[in-house]
This record gives sequence, C-alpha cells and structure tokens, in this order.
Amino acid sequence: MLRTILQTILALALLLLTPPPATAQDLSELECSSDDIESCLQIAFAYAQGSAPFPQDESRMEHFARQTLTLSRKGCMAGRVQDCEMLGKFVLFARNFGSTFETEAYFNAELLTLIMDQTSSQCFSGHSGACRMAGDANMHLSSTTTPDDNEFQQGLMVEMAALRTHRVHLMHSAIVDFRACAEGDKASCADVFDRQLIPLERDADLVRLSAAIKYCATGDSVWCRRLGSVALMTKARVGGPDTAITDALNELCTGGVGEACYQSALHTSEPNERLKYQELACRAGESRSCHFVFGRTNYLYEETGDPAARQKTSEMLALACDNQADLYSCLFREHLNEE
Repeated sequence: MLRTILQTILALALLLLTPPPATAQDLSELECSSDDIESCLQIAFAYAQGSAPFPQDESRMEHFARQTLTLSRKGCMAGRVQDCEMLGKFVLFARNFGSTFETEAYFNAELLTLIMDQTSSQCFSGHSGACRMAGDANMHLSSTTTPDDNEFQQGLMVEMAALRTHRVHLMHSAIVDFRACAEGDKASCADVFDRQLIPLERDADLVRLSAAIKYCATGDSVWCRRLGSVALMTKARVGGPDTAITDALNELCTGGVGEACYQSALHTSEPNERLKYQELACRAGESRSCHFVFGRTNYLYEETGDPAARQKTSEMLALACDNQADLYSCLFREHLNEE
C-alpha cells in the first residue's frame, strides 16, 4: 500500500514538473533567424492569407512581417545581395497585405532606394545579379515618384544608364574568369556564376557544369544551387532538360546532399518524382522541402482521409520542427492540432 502511495505521489510530482506543450501563441513570440528570412515572410504570408491550417491573423502577420523587414533591411545595409532581394519581396508583400504598415510612397521609396544603392555598389564590384536587382529597384522607384519630379527622374535615368554600361563591361571582363575557372580556380568559377554574362554560351555551360558538380559534391549548398541554375539556363536555351545535369543532381542526392535533392525536385515535372526528391531533401535537413511534403500529404489526408497521409504529415512535421527547429513547421503543427 505504501509503495502504491509513493508511486502515485511521484507520478503527480513529475506531471507538475513537466512543462506544458508549446502553443501557437508561444511560438509566435520566437524570433526569426537571419539565416532564413524567407521562412519568416512565408509565415507572415500564411497568416495574411489564412492558409490552412494557419488562421487569418493580422497581429501575427504583422509580428512576422516586421521581423522580415528588420532582418532584411539590416542585411541589405550590410551589403548582402540576397537580403536586398528579400527586402524587395517584403515591399511587394506590404503593398498587398500591409494595411498596418507604412505603405505610403515615401516608405516604399526609402526601401527601394536602399535596395538600389546597395545592389548598385555590388554591381560595380562585379556581381551582375546585383545589377539586375538594382535595375528592378530603379524601375519600381521611378513608378513611385510623381511625373513633375524631373530632377529625381533624371537622376534615376542616369543611374540606369550607368548600370547598363557596367553590365557590358562585365560581359567582357568575365572572359578572364571563365578561363581561370576552366583551369580549376574556385573563386573565378564563383565569379562566372555571379556574372552569368559569358558570350561563349555552350563552352561556358560546360565549364559551369563541371565546376558546379565538383563543388556541390562536397555538400556546398551554394554550388548545388548553381548547378540548378545551369539546368535552368540549359533548359531555356535548348527547350528541354539536360539529362546529364539531372543525372548529376540525382546522383548527388542519392549521396545524401540535401540541396541536390531539392534541385532534383525542382527539375522534374512528374509529381511523384518531385515528392520523392522533396522528401529526401527534407530528411537531409532541407526544411523548405519538408514544407512541400507535409503541405502535400496534409492536403491528401483532407481530401481522402487516408491515415497513411496523416502519418506522413506527422513524420515530416516532426523532422522539421523537432529535429531542425523550423519555426514555420512548428506553427503549422500547432495549428493543425487545434483543428
């Protein structure tokens, strides 16, 4: 009898000491990672749209959107081109959903000016992708000003002309990097990809492909994305996928390179194959692939009631939330459990 009483007391004590499970409200107070600003904006978009299982919630939308703004503005000011690109996506988001944001022209102009200034600087340092972003910001900024602001408009036109001239300069200077890359210089190969302006298209693609496969195989996700970009450039030029590239991606994926699995999924048009590669990428640590898989399997469960689809959803959510600490996945699971 005494033993039973002691066991009961111990069980109650453990119950009291066990923290309650995290709720969606608790999770909404967590900060987004500066390494994954896009997920932060994805969460804001889900709350803005009320994308199931997320409820439509303006306060949570604003919470995550403001974090997106803060992180992307800070990164862009530090000269990180990818963060300037995210800041541009935030401007588009605010125009569509930002009833609580400062969406007046001056606010957009401030952010677009920051994007243009920072990406122009990167452009003149040799990054042609930044030249494109600076040009886009220039055009959007031009549309936010009044037609009678002649001096400002003329300044924008001068800036655009300078960007176009510099892109031509990059096209010629890139030939040097192309040759150095072909000889095995990794830094020059990176410049080749950043510029993407080599006029020798066929030879350039062979050099790009060789470099991307070589460095992606080391597990470098940046180079795996570059391998994906080779696939896109080749497909656009010849009108179809290059089997050599897709085979290389699939082989790297089989070897456990998560980004290669993600790129394989992007470059297949067959739905089951895409789902297979996304799941492999998820298991290799790519949270965005987990988003795709559990979004798809949860939809299948709601449409068919198949318990296997529900089980797969739970498994993928556990991988992304518990193992990878992915905030979007944790919020998705919490809201799914509320239904």
